[in-house]
Amino acid sequence: MKFMKIPNKAVLAMIAVFVVVGPFVLELPEYAWRYLHFVAILAIGFILNMIGAVGAGDAKFAASMSPLVAQGDVQVFVFLFLGVLLAAFVTHRL
Repeated sequence: MKFMKIPNKAVLAMIAVFVVVGPFVLELPEYAWRYLHFVAILAIGFILNMIGAVGAGDAKFAASMSPLVAQGDVQVFVFLFLGVLLAAFVTHRL
């Protein structure tokens, strides 16, 4: 587990894709609001990292991924995340 780190290159690449592709595929108001998603998730991740709930890599990866998830898809995204999280937990325990 100590070598399973999320490299900064991956996080920066994900943000770069949004910055470059976003203006072409999203309307300007939607594009701008998604930057707010980034800031909000980064702040939440920072706080969770400070209390030891998540790692810094996970927090920064979640923040960089948040502009790519449409607000209408958040419920489906959370459902899939919970399913994968439970499967990973059970597999780890086995």
